[in-house]
Parts: sequence; structure tokens; C-alpha cells
Amino acid sequence: MKPTVTSDEPISAPLSADVNSAAVLARKLGLSSTESTIPGGLRLFAWNLGIGEKSTEYLAPLPLREILKVGDIRELASVYFAEVHTAYNFADRDMVNGAIETIPEQQLFDPVQCVLLGIAALGCLFSPQLKNIEAQIVHSARATLEHSTTLELPTVDHVTGWLLRVLYLRLTSSPHATWMASCTLMHMVETTNLHLEPSGTMPTPTDIDYTPDSRRRLYCVSQLFHMWISYDYGRSRVNLRGASCSLPTEGWTADQITIWQLSDALDVDRYLDTTELEDLLRKTIALKLSHPLLQLKRCSIGMCIYRRIRASGRTVTGDVIGRVLQLAGEGVDTAVDLAYKRSPWWHIAHVPFQVICVLLAIDSRPSLEGVRKSFRALQVIADCYGTNVLKEAVASASCIIGIQLQRKKEEYDLLNSMASDILPNEMNTAGSIGQSALNPDFGIQQTDTGHYNYGEFLDLDQLFTANLFAPYG
Repeated sequence: MKPTVTSDEPISAPLSADVNSAAVLARKLGLSSTESTIPGGLRLFAWNLGIGEKSTEYLAPLPLREILKVGDIRELASVYFAEVHTAYNFADRDMVNGAIETIPEQQLFDPVQCVLLGIAALGCLFSPQLKNIEAQIVHSARATLEHSTTLELPTVDHVTGWLLRVLYLRLTSSPHATWMASCTLMHMVETTNLHLEPSGTMPTPTDIDYTPDSRRRLYCVSQLFHMWISYDYGRSRVNLRGASCSLPTEGWTADQITIWQLSDALDVDRYLDTTELEDLLRKTIALKLSHPLLQLKRCSIGMCIYRRIRASGRTVTGDVIGRVLQLAGEGVDTAVDLAYKRSPWWHIAHVPFQVICVLLAIDSRPSLEGVRKSFRALQVIADCYGTNVLKEAVASASCIIGIQLQRKKEEYDLLNSMASDILPNEMNTAGSIGQSALNPDFGIQQTDTGHYNYGEFLDLDQLFTANLFAPYG
């Protein structure tokens, strides 16, 4: 018989801005002490892979023609369209190819430079070649975008450039820098009226090349990125008053549209009861996505929905738990596959870390068995990229597991201390429950949760084969 869904909470109870953030569950599992150095914010683990250019030297901004040859720019654009465009279709390839041909005549602050510099920066990130000029491209792109904020009438090209900038920062930079850029992006969207249905507006002469559906895609992808950055970081969204832009009718699959709808439905200002959340989870499970990045996004959405159900205080049904475990396993497998290909998508680390926290929170034998697989996957991913960010993520996951183990051991010790008073003497004398069964030697030392070190992880074989989690009898 499945558990019933009950709650004493009022249905209108306001939600916290961080209700969608995976960091909240990590904190509840024992990492709250690590947040003291983050004033007013969540400490986020596995935010991205910690890769990308980290140059601190000042580089004078240059037009793209002074950084790269046209042939090199074509190569980077090809990488962008092969790796990024296939997942997030918002840039028009014909427009980009046409703009590349006019690069010799372009100046730094021409609007189209925002687009080309952004594409080149992402092309460098996804390509093993031309890494030496990534920092110069990124500095120049930032200069063109900062200039766009001083203009009285920015163009849609500027919005495209800002979206490319947000995507680059999500892959390489801090949560705060990424969120701030995404807020600016939404303000630029409003300034150019992209939030309004194109059929009811007249494009300016500089934006005439953008078709109604390309404007819709640009608006929807901008909103999608801003939504999830705000959700993950636990910050407010920029909501544009009077937004009337509809979803794209061309260039997006039905499942891509569903991803957008699922993301929008998780807005913290929208109350969802358990039935609605479980329906969203079923829709997420049913998605058939060919692109591995979107498969990881699907898993991330599913983990978020589970956390929302759990945070509501409702009892989670066995059917929901089964679906979450299935989704978690698929997501971890996909993340490892992409890691072996050295793909820089942030989901590769973000999803396994989320999965570990969710499986520990579920706290059943099947979920705990899944923790071992997910933790080892995170170790593999950290070995693939070798960044400090991922080393910290593995150490943090190890710390969480150690905290849960210590709690389990304390619960066992409590039950064991009561056993002599509660269990009938004849059971002990008959040997049904001997002292060796009540007091096994696990050989597990107490975990110091305040000081953990990458390379000194828990013995997961010991953790998951120990009889701590087995029912008595």
C-alpha cells in the first residue's frame, strides 16, 4: 500500500527564494557550517567544472579582426554550432556566416561584434585549439557589452551578445557574476522589446534581419538561462511586466518546449501542490531528448522537483521515489560519458552532486546503493578535469556522506544501548540475537566534518556493505 499524502501546512504558504537550489538540501544534510564565509548567500558546490581562462592581467579590447584570421573565426563558429547551438538554438547560422564575411570592415563597438566575439569565446572553450587567445576574446567581448549598456537604443545583436556572455560565465565563472549578467540580459531584453509578441511590434531597421521566430527563441532561451541561474543561486528573477512573447513555433522540438514550460512552472512565486509537482515529475521522466546536455537538464529538473515535494512536508509516494532513482541513474551515466569526452558543460558535475544529496535524503537501501555509484562517478569526473572546484566538490560529497554515516552510527548506538532493557531475556539466551549481532565491529572512525581533504575519502565499500542500514529481524 502506497503512503498517503498529508500536510498540515496552509496551501498559500510563501516559498523561499532558494527553494529550487540544490545547495539547500546539501546544507540540511550537514554542510551548513561551511557557509559562514558566504555573507547573505548560499555556498554552492559543483556550480561548474572550474575551467576556463582566469587571466587577471589587463588586456586592451580589440576588434575581432585584430585577434584572429577570418578562417580561424569560421573554425570557432563551426565548433559553436556543433556543440552549443544543437542544445540551445537561438543564433541564426546564416546571419553569423554573413557577419563573418564582413569582419575586416567591422569596428569593436559595432553591434555584430558582440555576437561574433561571444561565439568565438565559446568556440575556444569547446575547442582544444586556439586556447591561447581566449582571454583576449573574452576581454574584448566584455568591453563591447559594457559599451552597449550606455546606449540609448541597444539592438537585438546586443541581446544576443549578452546571452552568449551569460552562457560563457555559467560555464566558467562564479554564481554571483553569472546571476548579475543574467539580470542585465533581461533588462536588455526589455529595452529591445523582445518580451513582446513580435507580430504586434515593428522591428527597428537595425533588427530587421531577426525573424519573429528567431526573436521568440532568443527571448525564451534568455529567460530559461535567467530562470535556472536564479533558481540555482537562490536569487530573485527579473520579471518583465507585460511580457506577451509566445513560445517558438520553429527551431524547437516539442520536448525543448516542455523543458521551458517545466522550468517556468517551478517559479517560486507559483504555488504547486503535491499532485501538480508529481505530474511535473512524470512529464520530466517522459521526455525523450537526443542531446546529452538536455538529458542532464532533464535530470536536474527532476531532482529539483523531488526537492520541492520533500520541502513541502508531504509524504513522498513509492512511485515517485522509483522515478527519481531511475532518473538519477540515467543522469549520472550521461555525466560520466560527457566527462570522458572532456565536454565543459557545468551539468557534468552539478548533476552527480545533486543526485548524491537527493539519494542520501531518500535514505533507503536502493538509494544508498545509488550513492556509491554517484560518488564514484564524481571522483571519475574530478580526475578527468583535475580542477580545484571539482576536488572541493568530491571532498564536500565525502563530508556529507560521513555526516550521514555518523548519524546512522549514533542511531544504532542508541538502539543498542536500549537492547538489554527492551529485548526479552529468553531471546538473548536462545541466541536469536546474540551480542555479536548487536555490537558488530565496523572499524569506522568518526568523521571530522570541519576539516576534510580530497584524497582521504570514506571507504564506500565499507559504508554500503556495513549492516547499519539493514532492518532487524
